[in-house]
Amino acid sequence: MQLNSEVAYFLGSLRDGYIDKGQYLVGIAQKDIKWLEHIQKIIENNFQCKSKIRRFRGIYFELRVFSKKLFTFIEKEIDDIHKVPKNIVKNKDLWKPYIEGFFDAEGYCTSVKTYEKTGKKKISFHQNDLESLNFISNVLNEKGIRNSINLQRGRKCYALYIQSSEGIRKFANEFQPFLKSNRINALLSVMPLRRDQSWFLSRCI
Repeated sequence: MQLNSEVAYFLGSLRDGYIDKGQYLVGIAQKDIKWLEHIQKIIENNFQCKSKIRRFRGIYFELRVFSKKLFTFIEKEIDDIHKVPKNIVKNKDLWKPYIEGFFDAEGYCTSVKTYEKTGKKKISFHQNDLESLNFISNVLNEKGIRNSINLQRGRKCYALYIQSSEGIRKFANEFQPFLKSNRINALLSVMPLRRDQSWFLSRCI
C-alpha cells in the first residue's frame, strides 16, 4: 500500500483514534457522523476494508474497523499513534492532507459567537506531543503563516496558535479540512477585511 493524500488525511485523523492489537481494531470517535462516514469511505477505497459506525456514549459516534490488513499498515507507518509518521515527514506532498486530517481531529477555530462577543480569534492545535506541533509549526512557517507554541500548564499539554487575521486567512487558503472548513469560513465572513482587500472589492463592485 502506497501513501497518497487520502491515506495521509486518514493518518492525521487518527489523532482522534485508538488501536487495539488484540482485536486488530482501529477506532475513531467523534460527534459528527458525516466526518466518520468520510473516513469510512477513505478506508474502504484504499484498504478494501468494511467497517461500522455505532452510537457511542450518547452524543458521540464511533467508527470501528476490524482488519489485520489495516492494522498491519498502521503499525508499519506509525511507531506511535501520537507521533507524525516518518514517511509523512519525508514527503512534502503529503504534509497538507495530513495536517488537514490532524486539524479535523484535534484542531480548534473560534466560533462566530465567541468572536462577536470578545473580538478574539484563533486557530489552534492542542497536543501532549511537542514534536508533532513543531512539525506543523515548521510547515506553517514555510507557508508564511505566523504561529506560536505555548505550554498550557492547566491542561498539561502544548498548544499551537494562529491568532493574526492574516495568519487565519492564509491558513484557510492553504488548508481545507473536511470537517472544520465551514467553521473557519464562518469566522472569516465576520472578520473585517484588510484595507487593501476592501479597496479591491469596492473597485470590483
